[in-house]
Amino acid sequence: MTATRARAATAVAAVAALALTLTGCGAEVGSADSGKSGGASAKGSGHYPVTVENCGQKVTYDKAPRRVVTNDVGIAEIMFALGLEDHMAGYVMPDYKDSREDVPWKDGYKKVKWLSKKQINKELVLDAKADMVFAGWNYGFGEGDGFTPAGLKKLGIGS
Repeated sequence: MTATRARAATAVAAVAALALTLTGCGAEVGSADSGKSGGASAKGSGHYPVTVENCGQKVTYDKAPRRVVTNDVGIAEIMFALGLEDHMAGYVMPDYKDSREDVPWKDGYKKVKWLSKKQINKELVLDAKADMVFAGWNYGFGEGDGFTPAGLKKLGIGS
């Protein structure tokens, strides 16, 4: 694995942990083999598998997501700032953002498909063939509309 790919894989693991943190319950990243919090496992290539604890449940990622769908400006721009455009299937965000030309990661906006200007939903995610959704609780995910990590998990999609 090249150094660039290793950095990208590590960054995707960090984004997965960050995504879980944004859900509102908080997350702890732990070693996949030790169960201790405080760091990702170095086991396997690209620091996988990695286990995170979110809302009292442990989730293990065996490999870096390759087709992430993000929700809204801030989350898309986190992925762009980390240089993870190649790991994205697209982003969902309203058309309220001023100019995407005046941000440091404007190339990310050009490279990654804008899937919808409406609310993120299961159909958009399935159509994009996503393997992970990066959104926050009540900021994409919510019980009211049934778009939840548990619902995506049933479809084989991480969050």
